[in-house]
Amino acid sequence: MGSTKSMKSRWIRVLTSVKWCVVGILAISVYAQPPGLQKSIVAPSSYLTPGALPPNAREYLPALGKRLQVPGSERVTLIGTATDAKGTGPAQFIWELPGNLRLDRQTSPGGPLVYQYGAKGPAAGTPQADADLIESLASDSHEAFLVSFAEKTGHRLLATHLRVPTGSPGPYQGPFYDVFEVLGPVAAAGNSIRQKWYFFDDSTRLLAKTRYLIRRNGADITVECQYSNWTTQQGQTYPRQIRRTENGTAVFTLTVNQGVISPAVGDGIFNGH
Repeated sequence: MGSTKSMKSRWIRVLTSVKWCVVGILAISVYAQPPGLQKSIVAPSSYLTPGALPPNAREYLPALGKRLQVPGSERVTLIGTATDAKGTGPAQFIWELPGNLRLDRQTSPGGPLVYQYGAKGPAAGTPQADADLIESLASDSHEAFLVSFAEKTGHRLLATHLRVPTGSPGPYQGPFYDVFEVLGPVAAAGNSIRQKWYFFDDSTRLLAKTRYLIRRNGADITVECQYSNWTTQQGQTYPRQIRRTENGTAVFTLTVNQGVISPAVGDGIFNGH
């Protein structure tokens, strides 16, 4: 009798182990699918194709990899440290096609900065510094530049292979830029009309900085959002540092220690805007 119960218990444990092995294999098979084969929650119209861009902008699309073009790698999670007016601490920034974002900072324990693509500005009551940061994270990036071609904005290629004087004697050793001007309403800034200049490294075709003017308290402020230390992971490219400056002074810096590329997920982390 005791032997029968013992054998039955053993079989139950075996079957339970087999069940969880099968579940694990199924889970691996789902998440191990290459980009393009996973079911996506992103609307098909959100993906970009070279044909949707003017000829002079198409080469900036593959510079990021395929994450704006096919399902499977729509979400980029950047983990590291953030420095702002309140100090320096751990931070995590998530961007997801077509332009949802979330920033969690230890220096701002009151709650994350969240923005859902298409919303007319930050949530009511957002402090001005955080609202400005949302604009930069939502509309000043390489991804935002490409997505903006589907929006009500005007685009113009101003220069190619442009060099910026460094003031140093001798042959020019600085970078060369392709510069685009974008003019139109920016949803993340409450549909304020902005005239922005996007500077792309003309050898890598990756965004180096975005520059524009804003008016605050009767004074013009020069904003520059800088992207540097680009790296490639799983065939997708992202910056390892994002910095916003105002009149040359850094007001926010995200230094990335780890990047994770993953499919879009309906986990609600962008809700609450």
